[in-house]
Amino acid sequence: MGLLLTGAGASTSARDTVAHPFRQALRGLSRDACKAVSMPVDEAVHRLRLVIKRLRALLRLMPRHRPKTPVTSWDSALRQISRRLAPFRDRHVRRDLLRHIVGKHFHEGKWMGRMTTSLDALPSAQPIVRDMASRLSELISDVTARHRNPPDFESCEKGLRRSWRRVRRYREAAVRAGAIEDFHGWRRWQKRMESQCRFMGVSV
Repeated sequence: MGLLLTGAGASTSARDTVAHPFRQALRGLSRDACKAVSMPVDEAVHRLRLVIKRLRALLRLMPRHRPKTPVTSWDSALRQISRRLAPFRDRHVRRDLLRHIVGKHFHEGKWMGRMTTSLDALPSAQPIVRDMASRLSELISDVTARHRNPPDFESCEKGLRRSWRRVRRYREAAVRAGAIEDFHGWRRWQKRMESQCRFMGVSV
């Protein structure tokens, strides 16, 4: 991959100040997580999932040679939060799809019964959203406090190249075999790399 450095990534000073935008990005993600609590449930779940994806993308830019940085445990915690929110996101997508298909005659229970697909017995979403938002904010605070040496330009560039290799591998596999899993992996890593590019000011 040929990296064309533009914007923030193009200047010499950017090489010395990656730490500052990194901390700014963490603060922005923390604010987004806090704001989600006051949103309608579907919007809140969507916002929290975006925060998780962007934070996971940033964590992959951290240097891998610093043994005291618990990136793996942070990433594992983020996956757990994401899995906890996934059923609510899935239900929202399903409901929107049904509304689009059946229009004014929409009634979720009736149509799910006709399709012989059971409705998931989901608990109330609001307490879970609050809990997951709180856990996410605490995790971001932990990243900020414990990682006192944020990524430098070189580690960011290496992380971005790793992401590009994943994108290319999944894309080639998807084109070759057409497996859904490969298309999903391609899409996931493409979005992750785009998030990293935005942070670094890099055009691919």
